This record gives sequence, C-alpha cells and structure tokens, in this order.
Amino acid sequence: MQIPASLTSIGINAFYDYHDSSSTIPSFITRLTFEENSNCSWIDHCAFYGCSSLTSVSFPSSLTTIGYEAFNNCLNLSSIRWDAWNGNIIFQSTPFNGVCQDGGTVTVTNPIDDTHNSAALLAYLKQNSGLPSGWRVAED
Repeated sequence: MQIPASLTSIGINAFYDYHDSSSTIPSFITRLTFEENSNCSWIDHCAFYGCSSLTSVSFPSSLTTIGYEAFNNCLNLSSIRWDAWNGNIIFQSTPFNGVCQDGGTVTVTNPIDDTHNSAALLAYLKQNSGLPSGWRVAED
C-alpha cells in the first residue's frame, strides 16, 4: 500500500486488524510505503494494529509522531526503513509492541547527518517504541 503525498496523517484505527480477506477494502497489506515528497507527519493510535500480513514499512522523513499501539501485533512486520531519520520522532507509548519477535532489520537511508545512522535508530526504537530486542541493523 502506498500512501499519497498529499495525506498529512493516518487516523485512529484507520486499518485496525486489517487482515480479513472478506473485507470490501483490499486486504492483506504486506508493505507500507509513502509517495515521494510525502507530507504525512502523524500516524495515529492503533492505525495498523493487528495487520498481521504487514511485513515491511518505509517511513518518510516528514513523519514526526507515531501514536500508541500504531503497529502493535503486526506479527510479521520484520523490516522498518526510515528515510532521513533525524532522531526526534515522538513515539506515544509502544507503537511496535508485538511485532516479529524472531528478529528483523532496521535501515536508514539518506540520513540527515552521520550521527543518526542505522545503529542509532535501532537503539532508539528498542528503547522508546517497544521494538523487540532481537532486531538488528541491516547489513549492507
């Protein structure tokens, strides 16, 4: 699923438990990406809670806040990419609690500066967002 550049936020429960094949909306979101020059700054509470088919997320540099439990229980989420992570993302409680417990990867592309690299992002996510301790930095 690609989020249009014009969208500024994703609302509460927008895709909550979105894995039912009988849904009238296309189901089984496996990847979440954002259009180039995205204006999305906020992903609200429980926006993707329980999306068990979601395996990867690629966040835009415009994102500033992720609400509590936004990606909780996305059991197969195993890859998080952040474009130009700058170290000031606000996590409201634990937005990644319950994601892939067997380990995953985190990647940063085009970092704003060298002090905010993949290792720093991973440490930040583990400390502030509920990301499991088994996750690792993607190898080049």
